[in-house]
Formats: sequence, C-alpha cells, structure tokens
Amino acid sequence: MRSCGDCTECCTVMGHDLSDKRVRCEHEQRRGCGIYDTRPTVCRTFRCAWLAGKLSRKDRPDISGLIVAFEDTGAGMTLMAYETRGDAHRRGRGASLMQRLASMAGERMPAILKLADGHSRPMNARTASWMAGIAAKGGA
Repeated sequence: MRSCGDCTECCTVMGHDLSDKRVRCEHEQRRGCGIYDTRPTVCRTFRCAWLAGKLSRKDRPDISGLIVAFEDTGAGMTLMAYETRGDAHRRGRGASLMQRLASMAGERMPAILKLADGHSRPMNARTASWMAGIAAKGGA
C-alpha cells in the first residue's frame, strides 16, 4: 500500500475541506504532514488515484503537478484532474499523464481538468488530440 510520503499537493490545492480553495494547510511541512498520524478524517479518507495505486509511481502528484481523483458529483462518478502548478498539464510528466487521461475520458466516465488559475476544462477525445500536439512540441 502506498503512502503520501513527502507529497503534500492535496494539502495546498484543496485545503482541509477538499474544496476549491487554494489555501495552504497549517500542518503542511516541507517533507509531509506535521500531524500525519492524527490528521483530520477528511484527510485520512481522501485517496487520490496515485495513492490508490491507479497511476504509475512517476505520476505522483508532486512529480506530475496533477492530483487525479474519482469524485461522486451527484450525477455519478467523475474523473477529476486538479492542476497543482500552473501549466503542469502542458509539461513533462503532467503532459504525459493528461494525454493518457484525456484519451480515456468519456469512455468510462466524464472527466474534468481544473486548472491552477481556477478555470475548468472537460477532458475528451478532442482534449486528447490537443494534448498530443502539445506533447509533440515538447510541452510548449
């Protein structure tokens, strides 16, 4: 079973209540959570796709710049990708991960990319083509 280790991306991007607020958690430290063993229930129960073992080790959020999670939106499960750093979806591991996610999106469930600037973009076959173009240009 995986553990968060040094990764604290969800602590900053989502805040304690896992909302859209980008507020740094007061317990976040340079190398992980300062109260990991006694962290709040919302933190204990949140499982990003990486932590759940659904993504490769190289796709860890602090490496890829994307937190991928499956969320019940009330209309069913939705694949959510939260960008943790500006343009992470266009560069390096983030671009590679986005291309894979976008190519899967729509086949099994709806998928949404939430950009670091607060905007959202649906992920679908069109997004996959767009991501492939970005990856071919070296993440430009």
